[in-house]
Amino acid sequence: GMPRMRKQIMTQEIWKFTLQPFSNVIDMPDHARVLSAAFQGDDLRVWVVVVPSNVQRKRGFFVAGTGWLCDDNALGTFVGTAFHPGGMVFHVFDCGYESKDQK
Repeated sequence: GMPRMRKQIMTQEIWKFTLQPFSNVIDMPDHARVLSAAFQGDDLRVWVVVVPSNVQRKRGFFVAGTGWLCDDNALGTFVGTAFHPGGMVFHVFDCGYESKDQK
């Protein structure tokens, strides 16, 4: 069976969020760690490790198809390339959290 884990407090969960083309702003707990991006059917998802008890903040993502013009400011940290079942290819970027003074 599975190896025995030392007893520890599990404070993290993996959540998924749905992305749209171009700019996205998503509420997610602070200090979340982005794992990957992929399609589930027609929906582009991003999976993120979160501490659910952390304060929610707005985090930006940018999604571009191959060959699309991109605003230089929109391209954040590359997350991954996702292949739509219909053949289109999308590229996901993490633009980070909005600064704390922005509401």
